[in-house]
Amino acid sequence: MSLFSELQKASSEEDVKDAYIKALRLKSYQKNLIDIQTKEVWFEAKVGCKVSTYAMFTQLCFYVAQALKEGEEIPPFLCVIDSVKAAIMETQTVYSLLNDKSVKIKWGKSASDVTQEALEVVSQYIGTHFVSFRIETQEKEFIDTVQKAIATGEIIRTQITPDNLKQVFDRWQRGLNGVSWNCLFWGNHDQPRAVSRFGSTATEELRVRSAKMLATAMFLLRGTPFLYQGEEIGMTNYPFKREEELRDIESLNLLSQARKDGRENWAWKGILEKGRDNARTPMQWDGTAQAGFTAGTPWIAVNPNHSYINVSDAAKDPNSILNFYRKLIELRTNSEVLKYSDFRLLLPEDPQLFAYRRSYKGEKILICCNFSDHEAAFPFPEEEILLSDGLNCGVLDAYGFAVTGASDTDMQ
Repeated sequence: MSLFSELQKASSEEDVKDAYIKALRLKSYQKNLIDIQTKEVWFEAKVGCKVSTYAMFTQLCFYVAQALKEGEEIPPFLCVIDSVKAAIMETQTVYSLLNDKSVKIKWGKSASDVTQEALEVVSQYIGTHFVSFRIETQEKEFIDTVQKAIATGEIIRTQITPDNLKQVFDRWQRGLNGVSWNCLFWGNHDQPRAVSRFGSTATEELRVRSAKMLATAMFLLRGTPFLYQGEEIGMTNYPFKREEELRDIESLNLLSQARKDGRENWAWKGILEKGRDNARTPMQWDGTAQAGFTAGTPWIAVNPNHSYINVSDAAKDPNSILNFYRKLIELRTNSEVLKYSDFRLLLPEDPQLFAYRRSYKGEKILICCNFSDHEAAFPFPEEEILLSDGLNCGVLDAYGFAVTGASDTDMQ
């Protein structure tokens, strides 16, 4: 029986603990004030789902603060679990806060009675440093992540691949069909730049093509698309080199603690790939000194590639990402299929392609995107090409895509 099935039968915290202990195959553990305690992980458990992830982590931080005060051994990971969700975080994330003598936290009398002040301070500090899972749909990923953390000493999330990405899209599209409405987006102010994370910036050609491909894959799904500033011109992550360039408190705290632990290179790798400051650099309007964002000094530096990645230049180029977005929006606006139709995932086993079909009142539109840096055969009949890039002689180049009017051929 799956972990999720076991949790749905749980009527007490003990049932929840036992279900997770079994699923994670924990062998050396104790059940004390800390709900489940191993050498590698401390777990806070709840039955149901009413207590927030932040509140449960705050309770674990109460125990960490006590252990620091008493000089007791502390595990490298903290994990919170309940009947529907779970999350894991590196304990070192909170060390800077708990060791800061200038921060006086009024904890309360016990972990189960932590104050609202403690909850607010901890919540603000840990931000998005933890990795969250919804057990119903991410059970395997959660178990793998915790087991790998115990084995390797690092939180290693499942790498984003065309396969698992399209499985997520498929679950959301089918799960909300007739029930609710999807919000479609790649990025926001807390995420790195989409083209740097999901596409390729290895060459200028790949940056442009992969940015268009990402737009096509997301914008033509069922739901309302959201566009984060800079995405429409393919803005990229910033090449941070010095701590003084950073503004995000999460990145600064991570770097500070990692330096003490001798893991500075590891921290910089994470900041450059996924740091929040990447998405917070000024909008690149033109190629002037501050990218047309201000005549003064911006709060965070302008990306040096604004000299060739900017709105002014993109507006003049008919093949730019900006003008492609305009074509994409026009296609979506004028198509009843893309407004109202259902969604059907195609080629679910293909390791490179994310393909799906939208059908409405006998009309069909097919979207096929190559999420890899290798060529892939275009597997469907080329009828009317509505939009494409990197499609040549039946082959999709790296990060190529095609949007076609689909034939009546059965596209299993």
